[in-house]
Amino acid sequence: MYSHPPFRRTYFQALNEAANGPLLEANAGLVMDALDAACSANGVAVQSPASVKSWISSRRTYILQQLASATANFAISSNGGQEFSTTNDTVVLTGTAPLAVRSLTVNGVPLPAAWTTVTGWAVEVPLQRGRNRLVAQGFDWQGNLVASATILVTSTAPVTVLPRIRINEWMASNGHTLVDPADLPNLRYQDWFELHNAGATPVDLSGYTLSDTRENLALSIIPEGTTIAPGGFLLVWADEEPWQNRPGGNLHVNFKLDIDGDSILLADPDGRIVDEVTFGRQARRRQQQPRARHPRPLPGDPAAGVPSRLGTTLPRRDADQPRALGDAGDHPRGTAHLHRLANAARGALRSRAGSTGAGERGGILRRTAQP
Repeated sequence: MYSHPPFRRTYFQALNEAANGPLLEANAGLVMDALDAACSANGVAVQSPASVKSWISSRRTYILQQLASATANFAISSNGGQEFSTTNDTVVLTGTAPLAVRSLTVNGVPLPAAWTTVTGWAVEVPLQRGRNRLVAQGFDWQGNLVASATILVTSTAPVTVLPRIRINEWMASNGHTLVDPADLPNLRYQDWFELHNAGATPVDLSGYTLSDTRENLALSIIPEGTTIAPGGFLLVWADEEPWQNRPGGNLHVNFKLDIDGDSILLADPDGRIVDEVTFGRQARRRQQQPRARHPRPLPGDPAAGVPSRLGTTLPRRDADQPRALGDAGDHPRGTAHLHRLANAARGALRSRAGSTGAGERGGILRRTAQP
């Protein structure tokens, strides 16, 4: 284990902090001198701390000698730190970092570093086609910038066309509109959003990720075998219950939506963002659609009017205004569709409760009436 680079680096970091902190004469000696003086002032005879201070000083000297082998400047070592080209759409950057560095970012994005030696790191970075200016930065354990380095990398990779999967609708405060069927017989109204395949071919979303923050795009990984047909829809429950995922069913992700404003992001397995929406404070029990994203409507796009899961085609609105639909809003067919599942669940529970007595039925009805 001692020869394992990540462990050895962490161990050296702890020694470095000790040698330049509590083991300094100004720190350890000051405490011992104060205790010695306090004992003398109270008539307590104690041995002089000089021998202990000498031992601490010798151990600190030894530690610093060991740490001398782990000194390094912060630098990018790929191609000797000089500009280079690649035919790929990702590149593995390598470099060195002093022990003070605890985390790395490239162009402001935190990336997990693989420590190949005590001071050597490697990170995989996605590239845009063309010239990329990559700025690597190292931060200490308090988040302070230690150092940075820059390199230019040109990618000649073929252009990758991302699938036309759109975040079509969402509801951040599902008070009594749609029941999560995975929670039956309990009537739970969870946050949800919907994905729409606006393309002409099926899209396999296996390994794609969903999140509500750019800081961690892989907050929830879409299970294998998840596919959306052309023009199809996929309902996603934002309920922090991913264990409820079942083949062929709705998705459940490991985050919830904030009624005061939030984001929803879909990324491909390489970390490229396929679609993203950011919304402000939401009205309770009202779902919303993003504004039009194209200068002219495309077939199946929300701007042109898409067949929604609500069972109606939504007309095109002003491109600067989001589309909001309420419980008793201006699309009765859609409202009826939303309530169908909830009403069926309520009816099933009432019927079941009728055979078990009024007391149990009353409990179920009270739970049903909760917002």
